Amino acid sequence: TEGYILIGIGNEYKIMINNFIQTLRKMGDTREVFIIDENILNENSNLFSKCLTTFEKFGTYPKITLNEYLPFTHNIFLDADMLCGGNTDHVWEYFKSSNKFIDQLGIYDPHWNSGMVSKFEEKFDKKLYRSHGSLIYFNRDKLDIDFFHFMQNDIWDNYDEYTSSSYRNYKGSRTDQVIY
Repeated sequence: TEGYILIGIGNEYKIMINNFIQTLRKMGDTREVFIIDENILNENSNLFSKCLTTFEKFGTYPKITLNEYLPFTHNIFLDADMLCGGNTDHVWEYFKSSNKFIDQLGIYDPHWNSGMVSKFEEKFDKKLYRSHGSLIYFNRDKLDIDFFHFMQNDIWDNYDEYTSSSYRNYKGSRTDQVIY
């Protein structure tokens, strides 16, 4: 099965999701859309209790726990402020043809989010692709739980050690882009 996942917590996000769905249907895409809202979000988890800001609670936390909300075999997470401007079949074909359990589109640019990832690159001696967290593909059948465990525990709890000291540039929060 194939479908989209979006976070819709709050009225403004529900309006944006409705706009996305309308444009998706207008372009002929009939795939299901799964919405993570306040009724589904697990606010009783230990990880949620560690959120320090509203953005972390309703932005970062849902994104780094997407492994708990994968209703389809092939899932594309999108930010709620996206619109569909054309046929999506080639996007699905691209992701499904990969052997990856997760994929984000990005480029290696040492200037993009450089302050956030430089320590991580040093610690693991790897160059990281910079990507925006607005589109993430997940293949549920190939999911690597260790990856999510690492994000949700090690990086979440030690965010400032992986980034430049106290680098919380967006709303004073830990961001999913750096964690992913």
